[in-house]
Amino acid sequence: MRAVAWLRIVEFAFERVELHLARGSAPSLPISDRAGVVREGTAQNTGFTDAGRVDLVVYSLIRADVAGAHVSGK
Repeated sequence: MRAVAWLRIVEFAFERVELHLARGSAPSLPISDRAGVVREGTAQNTGFTDAGRVDLVVYSLIRADVAGAHVSGK
């Protein structure tokens, strides 16, 4: 996931990549945390599933995060 985000920022000159995950998507949340993307918060009642409306956890990676990782060797 991080590699795809980096590719968008470095190769395609995106300024920001966002990931929105349903709060109830338990397996996906720790993977996102380990990938090094920044957890920004929860957008309440924003998403839709077959079960109805859900809260979405918002993650992002911005150009400054990638530039900082190059400097620190992450």
